[in-house]
Amino acid sequence: RDFAAGVVHDNAMEKGGDSCIVATGRSSTHFLRNALGNTKGCGVMLSESTTTLVEGNEVSGKHINGLQAGGSANPMVKNNKILGSSGSGVVLHDWSKGTYANNHVIGSRLAGVGIRDHADPIFTGNLVSEGEGSGLVLLGDATGVIENNRFVSNTCAGIGIKGNACALFDRNVVTNNQGYGVWLQDTSRGTFQNNSVEGNGKAGFAVSHQAAPRLHSNRITGGKQVGLLVQNQAGGHYEANIISNNKAVNVMLLG
Repeated sequence: RDFAAGVVHDNAMEKGGDSCIVATGRSSTHFLRNALGNTKGCGVMLSESTTTLVEGNEVSGKHINGLQAGGSANPMVKNNKILGSSGSGVVLHDWSKGTYANNHVIGSRLAGVGIRDHADPIFTGNLVSEGEGSGLVLLGDATGVIENNRFVSNTCAGIGIKGNACALFDRNVVTNNQGYGVWLQDTSRGTFQNNSVEGNGKAGFAVSHQAAPRLHSNRITGGKQVGLLVQNQAGGHYEANIISNNKAVNVMLLG
């Protein structure tokens, strides 16, 4: 821990009393191409001020969460497969930052990705699919940049936002989720631009409570219910979106 460095690569790790990989302090260790199996903790646990690189690993089997980052961790996490997590595939909390790129998060028992507290990641180029919860959930005062991802075939919403969370969502594909494509609640905000929200089981975008997002240049099409639903005391700014071919009405406003 503390200032640990080095490279840990091409190992098989499982059946530990805690997490398979723990990086804390100011560790800058590189974890490359390891196979992580059943463990009583998380597959990967990152905390404090670590700047570690986690690349090309496969996390499977039974564990609390596939990868969890808290404290003020600022890792680079890329090209990993996180499969069948007993909890969430990825959980980011506290004041953690970091870049999460080109990972596959598939078949999580809870949300594929949970971002909460004051976490502020860059989440780009990832596939989050086939989870039993929502694809991505943003909670509390979380922020971040969520771009060029695919949220596909999750049991609940493709993207869910609650609390005071506010992030930039750019060029994501949100499709074939059984719940809402995107669901904003509470006083959440955020900017959604150039996203494709298609073929979801409920409303493509549902804006509830006092949520107030900005939607610009999105495609909201082919939904099995309403295209855009704005209800309760929700507000927001909606401009230059294409909302078409939804099974019910394209836009519904409910007081």
